Amino acid sequence: MSGAVGFSVSVEIKNPGILAEIQERLADLRPAFEAIIPEWVSINEQKFGMGRGAEIGGVEVDDGVYWQPLTERYRLQKHPNGPPKRKTKAGEYPDWLMVRTGALMTALTDPDTIFQAVTAQDAVFGSPLDPDLAAIVGYQWVRRQAVFLGTADKNMVRRIIGDYLNMGPDFESIRMSKGLAAVAQKAEAEQMDMDFTNTTQDSSWGE
Repeated sequence: MSGAVGFSVSVEIKNPGILAEIQERLADLRPAFEAIIPEWVSINEQKFGMGRGAEIGGVEVDDGVYWQPLTERYRLQKHPNGPPKRKTKAGEYPDWLMVRTGALMTALTDPDTIFQAVTAQDAVFGSPLDPDLAAIVGYQWVRRQAVFLGTADKNMVRRIIGDYLNMGPDFESIRMSKGLAAVAQKAEAEQMDMDFTNTTQDSSWGE
């Protein structure tokens, strides 16, 4: 499987008097992981948005993650009738890195179209279920990596796991109904250090 992100999380609570309910939540992080995946694909949508109009200059989509511009050969293949217009006609493609028909972007911005494997302590996800689109992810890997756990993703993971430990399995509905600022925070869960053991399965393919 090319282009899958996997991570396990270890959380250190510095207060030895941690509540038993938080200990139970630490033993099973699945509710948090299941909330992380939809937000991960939402962040992917923002990254794809950065690629719009960037075929010539390329774009940095996350800290240290740079989508290189199209090669001249592929740009001429993608736009045989000259530079793309602001409004594309049928049969024309937009000036948009990683987007031609839009199928790959759709596959990586819809949680129902990516591989997912979640356990109590680990989560692996990311590669499109469609084998042809998964192959494109692998082909693009060197020049334009689209599946990874970047800075924005890690901050989101920390926030969700912190909310889960603070509020329990209903943390999402609590956030929606009361707002995070109105929810009393447990000091024990706030004083946590989170370490990521994350792996991104690389591919031997390149452009």
